[in-house]
Amino acid sequence: MEKDVTTDPEARAEMMRRKVTGVPAFLIGDEILVGLDQEKILSLVDHRVVSCSQCGTKVRIPVNKGKLRITCRKCGTIFEAEAK
Repeated sequence: MEKDVTTDPEARAEMMRRKVTGVPAFLIGDEILVGLDQEKILSLVDHRVVSCSQCGTKVRIPVNKGKLRITCRKCGTIFEAEAK
């Protein structure tokens, strides 16, 4: 879930409570990441986002589950994808 500390006082208070002093900041599990370190973020999340080859709709798939057969929720296209 995304929170904007400039408009959400609760989110701002949470950042202060956790002593986070920079943005962007990510809370993934119990780990706080400050800055956009894409490699680190991907190592902490348990899914990847792939696009439907037919309509481009974004679909979340779990990592380390091998090749999966995906049905696009928008257009119904069935395709295979693997998230490593």
